[in-house]
Amino acid sequence: MRESKFLCIGWIPILLCSLLMLAVTLAFKWRHIELEVAASAEAILFNSEDNWATVETFNQGRNVILNGEAPSAEAAARAEKLASSAYGVRSAKYIGDVAVMPDLRDNASLENGNTNRSSTVTDASSDSDVAVQEIFPAQLLASSSGETITLSGELANQDEIDGLVAEASRIFGRENVISRLNVGDSVAPLLGAIFLSALKFDADTEAAIDLSVNGSDLQLTGNVPSESLSRELEQSMRERFAGKVSNQLTVSKPIIARDVCEGLVKQLLTDSKINFETGNAEISANSLTLLGRIVTTAKRCPDASFEVAGHTDNTGNANYNMTLSTKRAQSVVTYLVNQGLPATQFNANGYGPTKPIATNSTVQGRAQNRRIEFKLNN
Repeated sequence: MRESKFLCIGWIPILLCSLLMLAVTLAFKWRHIELEVAASAEAILFNSEDNWATVETFNQGRNVILNGEAPSAEAAARAEKLASSAYGVRSAKYIGDVAVMPDLRDNASLENGNTNRSSTVTDASSDSDVAVQEIFPAQLLASSSGETITLSGELANQDEIDGLVAEASRIFGRENVISRLNVGDSVAPLLGAIFLSALKFDADTEAAIDLSVNGSDLQLTGNVPSESLSRELEQSMRERFAGKVSNQLTVSKPIIARDVCEGLVKQLLTDSKINFETGNAEISANSLTLLGRIVTTAKRCPDASFEVAGHTDNTGNANYNMTLSTKRAQSVVTYLVNQGLPATQFNANGYGPTKPIATNSTVQGRAQNRRIEFKLNN
């Protein structure tokens, strides 16, 4: 009896150590899943207009937290919805700040000059009943695309409008200037119009920029082809405009040729591979970073369409392998479409074990044959 009791007591440390090792393993795997979920959300946000948002997920599992400074409440909600659609993400919640945006009203009001406001207020602290006139900030929206510029908003007087149109005509040519400016009631003078010269680009420059002025606040929005042009525009505005300048420009990656695009995708798949959970078509979490890079590349190739081909080794039932390869190819296409790529850009096909690239007689060869390939459609 004593020997039996001793044996029972001796197993207790071993059991406790086993439980501790299991807990550490689960914690590590849980953190690994969190990192992959965060990478998936970061990839979809990076390739969108909401790339201002950062992703946090520590101790959140498949729920991600978004941080950063949202340009508006609408942008914060949009980022939450976009991140929630990322592969593996259960939900997304924005906890950062929302920037105080200039009161630009809606574009229709800017263009038509329809603004509902009171032109006078009563000075309640005064002993007399003299009305004190309220002065409103100038409102200007200048939209530039190549050789053309459109001006809209409310300025202080007709002389100021004429001067702004004359300045735009000198820079862009009168035939390329569209004016929808109006004289507003009790509007303060514009801080200056010399900043319009910074919006002039060569005809072949792929840039579309909106410059909005609300009193002493100037904001740049739109698309430019490079980060250097974005910084150059911001610096130019700061030198020409006396107030606050906010740069919200989006850098658009240049479009690349179809064959170059195919080569880039093939290189990504040579350096790494898309993995799946054993025996099914669920994409492994460790492949999400690779898929994010494929998404970024494919977005630069709008003219290229691909066949996504699934392949297996020859282990097991041939019909099962054919079905599995098709489902895995379709899973990849579904993921790409969920990241914002057009469904017409991809078609999925499964070839099972019929097109091996290595021998199936070795473990290494079978691993090479289990693969996803991207091929340009004719």
